[in-house]
Amino acid sequence: MNNRIVEIIDLKLELLLKGIKVEDSALSGVGTEYREEIHWLFEWDKAEHDRLSPAELIFENDMIVQIYENDDSKYSIKKENNHLILSKDNIELDFNVRYPKRPKLFSQKTSDGIPFQQIAAFRGVDCLSMSFSLYCKFWDTNQQCQFCNISTTKKMSEQKIMKQARWISEAISQAYMNGEINHFIITGGTFDNEVNWVKAIFDEIKKKTNKEYFPGSNCTITAPRTLDELKILSEL
Repeated sequence: MNNRIVEIIDLKLELLLKGIKVEDSALSGVGTEYREEIHWLFEWDKAEHDRLSPAELIFENDMIVQIYENDDSKYSIKKENNHLILSKDNIELDFNVRYPKRPKLFSQKTSDGIPFQQIAAFRGVDCLSMSFSLYCKFWDTNQQCQFCNISTTKKMSEQKIMKQARWISEAISQAYMNGEINHFIITGGTFDNEVNWVKAIFDEIKKKTNKEYFPGSNCTITAPRTLDELKILSEL
């Protein structure tokens, strides 16, 4: 591994831990030319803004880091002469960075008119990410994971309903047709009958995409509680 890659990895870890202050100039084109952040599962940002935020930064070697906004961070990003400039303590760093382009999917809708950015988000350059629900039954009894902030994201995204299997399958199918993804991630909260709900989603995905296997993709749910549930998952 060459020294430049090590430097980029070190900086990526720093940005994940410390966050980035996003200057107003760096917001130009976000949500039109460049991909905006979608609050789809857990919440990162320390800063709260009533505006669109950039989703990720791409380094010169195509390594990607999610932007965690923190107005108190020593790292900041601004735009000058149509170029992004990453700084530390107001001193420009010698790293070329750019935003990912806004996907065509975010300008498209489901068959019943729901914008796809309300259904799915992107991670990296070729992965579609979706939460089928932000409801977790353990929050109702104060038994939630102590590190979890899924309810915070629920409030920010105003997502209060289960996403229909058809919406998810249409998002995945359209993203494949657009040539924008090679794999996808599906996850969500915790609720009763979760395994059968996931089966319905994958049945719709296979039907819509005319595919049986999705290499590199995954669906994260709670552990099956019975052998019958395990059998359902093994046949997906």
